[in-house]
Amino acid sequence: MKRNKPLTGLRGQRWRATHQSTVDSVLGAGKRTITSRGSQFFNNDNWTARIFATQLCEWARLNPEATPELCDVEAWVGAANSASLSEYQKGITIAATPDDLPRGLAMALVGGGYHEAWHTEYSRNTRIRIDEVWPKIRDLWALVPYDPSKGLKGWAGLTGPVLTWSNIVEDIRIERLGCVAYPGSPVSMEALQDLILQQEVEGREAASERGLPVNDDLSCVMGAFRDLGLGYQTPPQKVALKSYQERSANGWKFVTEGVLRPLLVRSIALRKEDDLDSLWLAMEIVAAIAGVATKPEGPKPPPGPKPPPGPKPPPTNVDYSEDEDEGQDGEGQEALGITYKLGDRAKLVRGTHKGRTVEIIRAGVPDRVTGHQALEYALVEE
Repeated sequence: MKRNKPLTGLRGQRWRATHQSTVDSVLGAGKRTITSRGSQFFNNDNWTARIFATQLCEWARLNPEATPELCDVEAWVGAANSASLSEYQKGITIAATPDDLPRGLAMALVGGGYHEAWHTEYSRNTRIRIDEVWPKIRDLWALVPYDPSKGLKGWAGLTGPVLTWSNIVEDIRIERLGCVAYPGSPVSMEALQDLILQQEVEGREAASERGLPVNDDLSCVMGAFRDLGLGYQTPPQKVALKSYQERSANGWKFVTEGVLRPLLVRSIALRKEDDLDSLWLAMEIVAAIAGVATKPEGPKPPPGPKPPPGPKPPPTNVDYSEDEDEGQDGEGQEALGITYKLGDRAKLVRGTHKGRTVEIIRAGVPDRVTGHQALEYALVEE
């Protein structure tokens, strides 16, 4: 008697075909092409808010002691608005759909489709205006001053956390909005969150087995903020929340009772029109965490004699434009892929001051296409 072959592969194939319908239910038919591969979910688009945040962080890295001026922020806005991803390049990728598909993973993949579609619906991918961002940058920059004597390195050392936290806050915003606008979606979103929590447990266990260092306090702060912000109540989520409390009681209180509590409440309350606020809240969150990290533990011993300053690094030859004739406060260009930051020295190779050494006093973010970098510099007295 001939036995029928199991149709384990057919179920996964059918489920994979539904991913397009999931996204179409949010964005409309055919607005985004869907693929299912790899282990991650992502969405290719001209994310102007994200590009602006990246420009901000790169400028801060290059100018650790400086405060941005209007012209600097205008340059960030220009870079964000010049994003050039074509329509055919835009698309959503959902993690791979295996042929033998467990129910929990199947629902999580649907949740991933909703999540990425909500980014397209709610996250900022349109032009940014200078009047939207300049007042906020001007006010928020003062939250993290530059004062090495107090362990304060300004925003230069906090650029990674700013981008990470802006992602966390934006995910809270879009999933809160999406679950209200699409009442059938929370079951899938809970499954997606359970999948992420399981991956985090496995990653933590793997790191422990390999002896890799883990900042458990910060991990618990981020996990608690995200999970309380999302608001899901599945059994794995409850286990995770209890784990945060046990692993880092101080981190848990920092989120639920401390200075992050009002920022969490504001993240939960973000509206559809607040499509830049994830960056502003991220800066406030990072500043709050940095304030705790740099708080002095007790009186310090009196400082000893200050050592003489060490030699500056040798000048690097750089070809500045001919209109930099006076050699001061000019707009320079990056040469041969070199990126200059505040305090670097270089030697002019043409113009009136050819051969003279200059010191960079302000460094723009290199253009993503040409590599050109706006620079201001001053002649060095030798």
